[in-house]
Amino acid sequence: MDYLVVLASCAVAGFCAKFSDEIAERRIPMKEAVAAALLWGAISGLLSSATPLSSLFFAMAVASILAAKFDHELHLAALGIFAAIIFILPVAYFSPWLFSIFLVAALLDEIELPVGGLKLFTDQRLLLPAAALVAGVWTGEWIFALAVIVFDLGYRGADAAAHRFFGRAILVAPTASMKKRAAKKRK
Repeated sequence: MDYLVVLASCAVAGFCAKFSDEIAERRIPMKEAVAAALLWGAISGLLSSATPLSSLFFAMAVASILAAKFDHELHLAALGIFAAIIFILPVAYFSPWLFSIFLVAALLDEIELPVGGLKLFTDQRLLLPAAALVAGVWTGEWIFALAVIVFDLGYRGADAAAHRFFGRAILVAPTASMKKRAAKKRK
């Protein structure tokens, strides 16, 4: 297995995940966002089925589902592709122990915890990278930590690019309910 291809795929998945999420939050109609969401789902599905990262990427997907982060059509498209690949391809290298560790860490990263010491970790989403480091120490496989790092680099790169191209403020196109509320305020 070529780990450089796997790690590059992790970076692309992270970039596509954040890019499609930014477009969804900003309600900007872009065909590229659909392609990014589908690519994110496909890469995550492949990484969950055919690589030693199956426990990690499967846990990230389940944590996002449990935290109700799939809240837009783009997210659901990515989830659909991910699920289709998981059902079609055999899942190799799955470890229930690693999955459990990654699931708890990813879920804690996804939900907002106002708890003192953990708040720094959850605000910056550092629990999953910490769990990946622990998995590396435990198994001797550092691919988990490297995968999370390059996924996060891709994710943060898309965040920076979105802020550069679209601005820091989330520009939301007015929905029908927003227009109704504005009309009521004018009366």
